[in-house]
This record gives sequence, structure tokens and C-alpha cells, in this order.
Amino acid sequence: MNNFVSLDTGKTFVSLGSLCLKGNISLDELDGALGHMHVAMLSSDASFSDQIASWKRQVARRLDIWRVEPAPLTEVQFREWLQTEIDKAASDSNANGPCP
Repeated sequence: MNNFVSLDTGKTFVSLGSLCLKGNISLDELDGALGHMHVAMLSSDASFSDQIASWKRQVARRLDIWRVEPAPLTEVQFREWLQTEIDKAASDSNANGPCP
């Protein structure tokens, strides 16, 4: 596993989440970017692949495109979840300290 790819990927999808919260990208754009990242990570880094899949699941619950989602999220619920995920990533990053 290449840790630099993993770190970059982690920073990228958290950054995309931040952009979505700020309204700089749409939820559809976040969904598409996560889809591309998930496919790219499937064969290289299971931990990020699982995390990206989890994010995609939450986005799907919010989008509920076909109106078949058994537990859709409201915009407020989704934004709260996304902010929590971003905050967790920031605290994890600070706890690990700078790279040598």
C-alpha cells in the first residue's frame, strides 16, 4: 500500500465534502467524484475504499433519486453527518501529526 496515495485520497474526499458544505460543488458532483475515487481505490486501499463507499451510501440516502430509499436523509441531517465526518478527519489528521 502506498501511504502517500492514501493520504492524498483521504484529503481529497474530505476536501470535496467541505466544498459541498460550502456550496461550491453540488451533491451530484460530490457523488460523481466519490464514485470515481471508489472505483480507483477498490484494488489499492481497502480502508479508503470502505470509507468512500460509506460516504457514497450517505449521499445516496440524501439524493434518493428513485424515491426508494427506506431511510432518506433530510438536508439538515446530511449536512450534520458530513460536518461530523470532516471534523473527525481533521482531528485524526491533527492526532497523527506531521509526516516525517
